[in-house]
Amino acid sequence: MNYLKTVVIVIFCLIFSLNSFAQKHPSLMLTEAQLPEIRNGVQQYPLLQTSYEALKTEADLALKSPLNVPIPTDGGGGVTHEQHKRNYINILNCGVAYQISQDKKYANYVRDILLNYASQYQKWPLHPKRKPNHPAGKIFWQGLNDCVWQVYVIQGYDLVYNALTTKERQQIEQNLFMPILKFLTVDSYETFNKIHNHGTWNVAAVGMTGYVLNQPDYVEMAIKGSKKDGKTGYLAQINQLFSPDGYYMEGPYYQRYALLPFILFAKAINNYQPQLNIFEYRDKLLAKAINTSLQLTYTNGVLFPFNDAIKDKTYESIELVYGLNLAYADIKEENHLLEIAQKQGKVIVSDAGLKVAKAITAGKTEPFKYQSQWIRDGGNGNEGGVGILRVGENKDQQALVLRQHHRVWDMAILIG
Repeated sequence: MNYLKTVVIVIFCLIFSLNSFAQKHPSLMLTEAQLPEIRNGVQQYPLLQTSYEALKTEADLALKSPLNVPIPTDGGGGVTHEQHKRNYINILNCGVAYQISQDKKYANYVRDILLNYASQYQKWPLHPKRKPNHPAGKIFWQGLNDCVWQVYVIQGYDLVYNALTTKERQQIEQNLFMPILKFLTVDSYETFNKIHNHGTWNVAAVGMTGYVLNQPDYVEMAIKGSKKDGKTGYLAQINQLFSPDGYYMEGPYYQRYALLPFILFAKAINNYQPQLNIFEYRDKLLAKAINTSLQLTYTNGVLFPFNDAIKDKTYESIELVYGLNLAYADIKEENHLLEIAQKQGKVIVSDAGLKVAKAITAGKTEPFKYQSQWIRDGGNGNEGGVGILRVGENKDQQALVLRQHHRVWDMAILIG
């Protein structure tokens, strides 16, 4: 009888574990367990200290500005568009500042602005400046921007969660985040299931929100697609958008941009469901993607100019700061990555950023290992690729870059 009772309890626990997540806050990029060391680290490790001071300066500026949650009216670059962008950055910065400083004024800012959004969001229609053939958002003219907004905002909410009352959390979750989840999965069904960087941002927003709100159904949809059959969703994105060598189908410039939702969601998955071994998935594909992004730059950090790349984008871009920090802290401690981190001049104020800054202070930095290599393109690695030939030291290097795309060859010679 006792044996039968034990079996029943074990089965119940397994079922429960599949339908809920351990709720500790914060638990995304910055976790409760690491907070004491991070708080000490901003005093001890120069790169973490300067990164936090820059973030806190931005958070303090947000507190000095009037709270502004305008009705969305403008397209890209317009007043309301830019204000909503500032808001999501301020929410994340103030969330981090709250956790490090423990000063509740930062949490109060996040609370007040999210309650303001919660009081309005469901009244907003599709954006008035939406364009044909571009899936619309409600906060922004383009649905992609709504997803980016949510990826940042849910991190800020997670950071101040324990500073809010139960009633405040209910108002924010029921009137803002749950309607957003519906909008991103039901109203934006096609984008949610699209194998494209718009789809990646969407599933990352839904999955991260699902974890924080303890909504496992949304997490499963984010990982496996709306039908939960694996034909779409996050894992399908990894399978189809990257080659076996970690090359993104749209080239280095878009690889830099698309990398952020991939690695942010991976970090959330790893924190909440470590048994999924997401960083081991597809022969450590995400690690390869981060490394490939760095290899597709010249020694001054400039991305190889394929497609319509913007020339001033380098490995100092925030996406590659996140990528490098997570590659070092959560995948493999490769000390040659630390040279790039030093050149980036910043780390993320997070568990991963702490580890990078600590290693640099300990003198573990080695020269970055630029390599001559052939990087395959296409999901199966059979759609061309990029050949890189390098000679010389990092400070005085020459590189020959050959690209084959749809049977067409391009060549560029980069000289230090």
